[in-house]
Amino acid sequence: MKIIFAHNPTAGDGNLSESELKTLFGAGHDIDYYNVKEKTYHKIAEQKADCVVIAGGDGTVGKVSKTLIGREHPIYIIPSGTANNIAKCLGISFSKDKLKELDKHKSTISFDVGLVENNCERSHFIESIGFGLFSHMGSIVHKLKKENYITFPNAEEKIKFAVDMMKRLLKNYQPNQYHIKADGKEYSGTYLMVEIMNIASIGPNLNLAPKAKPDDGYFDLVLVKDSQKENLIKFLNSCLTTPCHDYLHIVKAKEIEIQCAYCEAHIDDTFIEKAPSCSNKNKNQISFSIRPQKRALTFLKNT
Repeated sequence: MKIIFAHNPTAGDGNLSESELKTLFGAGHDIDYYNVKEKTYHKIAEQKADCVVIAGGDGTVGKVSKTLIGREHPIYIIPSGTANNIAKCLGISFSKDKLKELDKHKSTISFDVGLVENNCERSHFIESIGFGLFSHMGSIVHKLKKENYITFPNAEEKIKFAVDMMKRLLKNYQPNQYHIKADGKEYSGTYLMVEIMNIASIGPNLNLAPKAKPDDGYFDLVLVKDSQKENLIKFLNSCLTTPCHDYLHIVKAKEIEIQCAYCEAHIDDTFIEKAPSCSNKNKNQISFSIRPQKRALTFLKNT
């Protein structure tokens, strides 16, 4: 069996080495190894293989998967990151025995990806695109980690820190005005947070859209108004221990249009302090058109 192995050696607690992981595949496999920290991982899409195995967290899975959109490579995840939201939505857990029998895995799931077009460019997302509070928190945490101002002993502490940060920022966070249409229906208003979810959870295991499915052709549009701040606080206070299904307003939609004058945004784990505008009329105005690209990826499931 020809396997392409994409690995992030620093994901999560960084306790899975290249040599350790290679021994898990067992004998009889032809393995090409790629470290996703190196630029050569882009060559994965050009290679022929029976399967692409991705070992890492959501950032690694998203980054490598986007290079495989529209190709026939089935993808298997070894979840070794902090939150592992994508693996959880697919019901995938790490199993040494299952990995040794990878050639026997026949159960697959088609996976839609989100296509985003704005004034300047187009891109894809695997987990979500969003605006407001979550993007603000993610941008701050990303900066702190980049400057080595914060370190964590384990994945659980990373998740707890991010949730606590959101709760602190929420106290004084100012909502923004958004012009939103979802499948032609108007949802414009002032919101603390807007998230377009392709899977149930994002970031530090925030289960914002528990009924989201990555293969149904729909997004879950999560809208949090300033008047719903108390509901969001309840959600954040209990999200690490108890799933909360009724606190937030969720709309199922296939095609979504969003405009905002000042947008703190994110596309998956890429955080943008101020989304760029290419409009000659209004440099502060940005428009996003979001729709699904059906069955863009295929994942292997645990059997």
